[in-house]
Amino acid sequence: MNLDYRKDNDFAVVTLCESRLDSSQVDDFKDYMTNLIDDGDHQIILDLSQLQFMDSSGLGAVVAVKKHLMTNSSHTSMALASPQAAVNDLLDLTCMDKLFSIFPSVGDALKK
Repeated sequence: MNLDYRKDNDFAVVTLCESRLDSSQVDDFKDYMTNLIDDGDHQIILDLSQLQFMDSSGLGAVVAVKKHLMTNSSHTSMALASPQAAVNDLLDLTCMDKLFSIFPSVGDALKK
């Protein structure tokens, strides 16, 4: 799985540099993200701008990362940014806007 990491002030911005997040990549994604959290990043923006497809296992992995984040610190946030149409439809259908703050861009998420 190809992921890009950068710090922007107190935020870890992680870009999924893949077109898909499905069962073939969820283990690598969860390992990377849990290591990031365990190393002290507790304000995360997940940039979904390159992601064209996410299945239920991908969505489950994102939720699992959020749960791991919440158990490791009381001052945490995990926002989703720039979801493409199919991913945004999945987030809407599953009411993920109740669990995550979802922003049209990384810039908007950084302003929150």
